[in-house]
This record gives sequence, C-alpha cells and structure tokens, in this order.
Amino acid sequence: MRVHVRSAFAALAVAGAATADPVVTITPPNGARFFPGQRFDIRVEATGKGKFSATMAIDGKCQGFSSPRNACPKWTEPSATTDGITLTTPSLYGGFNLRGFSSNRPGNHTITAKVSDDGGTTTAAATFAVQSPRPGHGARTRNVIIMLGDGLGVAHRTAARLVEFGATGGDPNGYLAMDGFPGTGMVITHSLNSIVTDSAPGMACYTTGNHAQNGQEGVYPAQVANPFYYPRVEYMSEYLHRVNGTSTGIVSTADIEDATPAANAVHTGNRNAGTGIVDQYFDERSNTGLTVLMGGGRRWFLPKGQHGSSRAAGNDYGPLPEDLQAAWNVPATLSVKPGRNPLVQELPSLVEVAQPMSEAPPPKILPTWNADTIVEPLTRVFEFNEREMRLFVSKEMPSSRL
Repeated sequence: MRVHVRSAFAALAVAGAATADPVVTITPPNGARFFPGQRFDIRVEATGKGKFSATMAIDGKCQGFSSPRNACPKWTEPSATTDGITLTTPSLYGGFNLRGFSSNRPGNHTITAKVSDDGGTTTAAATFAVQSPRPGHGARTRNVIIMLGDGLGVAHRTAARLVEFGATGGDPNGYLAMDGFPGTGMVITHSLNSIVTDSAPGMACYTTGNHAQNGQEGVYPAQVANPFYYPRVEYMSEYLHRVNGTSTGIVSTADIEDATPAANAVHTGNRNAGTGIVDQYFDERSNTGLTVLMGGGRRWFLPKGQHGSSRAAGNDYGPLPEDLQAAWNVPATLSVKPGRNPLVQELPSLVEVAQPMSEAPPPKILPTWNADTIVEPLTRVFEFNEREMRLFVSKEMPSSRL
C-alpha cells in the first residue's frame, strides 16, 4: 500500500504512475476554505485497474458516501461503475461522492480516503479550513455589490488615473472614485490547472472562495459523463439566500451565459454549455434568489429552430444525479429541452429583464450600455426585497464611470 498526500493534481498523477496501486485524488483541493455552514461536495476519485471500493473519514470519524451509498464503517461494494456517472474510458476511473457537506466548526479539517481495486489499496488525504468572516467596522452589512470590470487591475487603474488627472511632483493631480474606498484587498485567482486563469474560475474565486480549473465555474474538477454532474461548491448568492433570504441581481454588458455572469449562479464543468447554463438560472432560482437578470445573449433564450437560436440538446442537461438533487434542492423533473423558450416562459417573472440584440440578422445591432442605463434597474431589487443583504453583480462597467 502506498500513501499519497494530495497537493496538486499533476503531482498526484506522477506520484502514482509507477505503482500498481490506484491513483487517488480528493476534492475539495487541499487547502480549500469555507464559511461556517457553506456547502460543498466531497469527491474521491481513483484511476486504476478496477473494480473500485472506498471508505472515507473526516477528522478521523467515518463518513459515508451519498453515491454509491455505504454505511460506515463498511466499504462501498466493489464495482467497475461505482457512482454511475464516472467515466470509464479511455482510462478506468472510480468515483465516490458526498454531496452537500458542510461544517460549522472553525479550524482545519482533514479528509482521509482509502480506495482499493484489483491492483492494491491507496490512502489519500486533503485538508480544508472553516473560517468565520472577519468583523467589519461596527455597522451591519446591508448589501453586497460586486462591480467587476475586465482590465481593472492595479496597472490599468494607475494608467487611467494618469491619463485622467496626470501627476505633479510625484503625486497624482486627482483620484478615481475607487481610490477612495475605505478598504482595498487583493485576490489571487490562479486556476487549479494554470497560472493564467480564464473568466470562469477567475470569477468563481470571488463568489465561492475556491479555485477551479479553467473552463469550470462553481464546481471542482472530475472525470464524469456530464459537465453538470461535477462536484459543486456553494456560491455567495446561494449561501446568503439560504441563510438570510437575500435576493440576487446579475447585470452584464456581456452575454448572460458568458462565464463571468454565470459564475455567480450556475454550476458547470463547461463554460460553453450555453443551453444548460441559461436553463439553470431558472431551474435553481429557489437556491439563488435570482430577481434581476439583465444582459445579452438572446440566442440562448430562443427555442431551437427559431431564427437566431443557439440552443441545442448537446449543451443542455437532463435529470441530475439523485444525491445531487437531494443535497442541492434541484428539481427532479428536469429533462433535455432545447425547445424551451425562456424568453417567454421564464423571463417575464423576473423583476427586470433586458435582452440586447447582438445576434440579430445583419446588420448587427450592438448594445450601447453605460453606468447610467444599468444602475436604474438594479435599484428595483432593493425595493423588491427589504431584507438587509442582497447580492448584485455587474460586469465590464466602463472604467471612466468608476
């Protein structure tokens, strides 16, 4: 038996390559951090010769899986298909899941898993931390507003300040509005598989507090048959809605199915699965409190077959795994439905909706939005929900207005 402590996916693959024992990874990745009570899926995944069987403990206490089910301290039954959603080609994988786990106990915790197959047994471990939010400035937070602009790093804002105001004697002649914020912080958003992140895991770092792989949002990496089966991590929007009953507003100058707006409410391993992404906004509104949805991407809201539609069965999803449905309060009656018409069936029930036409027949009509045209619809959700906290998200706001 060999022991592999998971520090990175690549390191694990190399460590186990020369052995006959199964190679095991655990998600959440080692060092993940969560708010008290924030939900996340735990997945133990192995590649080897099969048939796979597993057992798991958290802080030394046996913990059963939700798929395939086992009763502690028994191992799962040896199987070549394990949870029924794990890929078995081109390499043979085994997958074991515990959906919707959470911990309210602050501090560091350790997940330990043992996996056996026809080649041997491997023990793997990963740690995660539960951290309470730091106290604020005394006043209770009423709203959470994220205004995310592409190209608004430190260098970009310095350049904007110099162009707008200039500098004399080493000091700026003026400051941007954001320079006057009472607090400033830095976030490292490297993805799990690249030091250069893309929009999906980049935005998800802000909204989940966790890293993901490029192309993935609100999930951890996995070898599963459908990108909507991936192990999930709870968004800020879901957490605040579940705990405080907050409402969520998403406003974007990009298309709504684009990775940055979607990485506030949609869980998928494929940021390009536009049909399923748009459908999940509506299928899981009870989880996010989605109240305002404003942006482009009309082609994903038009039923398949209608002029301009991009909806297709190939990037949609059907019924999700039963343990995922139960743990994440997902409707059990979902089906692949490229003919669905969200533009008529779901959008009117939202407080405010705008769908600029960027896919109209030539000549294309492009939206011309600025801060003024965006802010007014945002205020409507404040009137809709009088609770103390809400989440709004805005993307690609013109830096000249900030």
